[in-house]
Amino acid sequence: MKNKHLLLAFAAILGLAFVFPNSLSAQKKEKKKKEKKEFVWELPDPSGDENIDNYLLSCDTLYNKITTYKDSLSHYKYQEAAFTVNGKNYLFKCMIDSVNNQFLSYGMGRWQVAQGIMAGANIVLDATTLSLKTATAALSLPNLGLKAIKYFKPVKDLGPHVIGMGLKEIPAIKKECQNTMRKYGNAKKAAILPENLDVAVREHLIAELGIDNSTFDKWYGKYIFVNEDIQEAAEGTENQVVEKTDEEKDAGNKLTDYKNFGVADLPEGQAEPSEEEEMNLLS
Repeated sequence: MKNKHLLLAFAAILGLAFVFPNSLSAQKKEKKKKEKKEFVWELPDPSGDENIDNYLLSCDTLYNKITTYKDSLSHYKYQEAAFTVNGKNYLFKCMIDSVNNQFLSYGMGRWQVAQGIMAGANIVLDATTLSLKTATAALSLPNLGLKAIKYFKPVKDLGPHVIGMGLKEIPAIKKECQNTMRKYGNAKKAAILPENLDVAVREHLIAELGIDNSTFDKWYGKYIFVNEDIQEAAEGTENQVVEKTDEEKDAGNKLTDYKNFGVADLPEGQAEPSEEEEMNLLS
């Protein structure tokens, strides 16, 4: 009996020996993922070789375009906020400038997204063109003699990484911009007309947003929209359902989040995209 207990104890210890290493290994892998360093690009000093210097300078320009592009687009967001009035569910929809706390007019929102789509397309084109110059720069490294050691990583690793950002990350962001344009267009199409908006809903919005009747009349249908919260298949320009992003699903926005917001219109001299231009942007 005693031997039996010893065998069971030994088996248990042996089992733990198999479990814990696997668990620790998984923890180490997870830690390594978390500790992964953020990519940082720095333009090296000129090498003296024209091919290498032009290549690295182009990588620097591309990197700055990408970071500026991502930062600027992060300010502008399509958002929804669910609310209930008299037992009926509604969705408040808008495009905002999250930095300046402003609702964008429908024209401004579409123009801003259009700029994002076009800028993204240009960055992808620049990255594609630059990728063709990587081999030339790499073949020029031996011309530097011992100095080649200093420029090996920028030319063979960091530069291609920047190009990869332009070819992989930017198309994904561009696609998000296209989906935003579809969702924003659908929000306006499906919005309850001002004359059909329930008085109780109107009063609720005025109170939650902290605005007066006159301001509401100016804003509704131009800066803000309300749809009945039903299971809707977004029509869109291409008659397809536009999925929400993870950020939109997790947002949990409330009407009071927009209290004291201002509004922003199209910059002077600019025009929102035409229907034909929008179709081209979404293709």
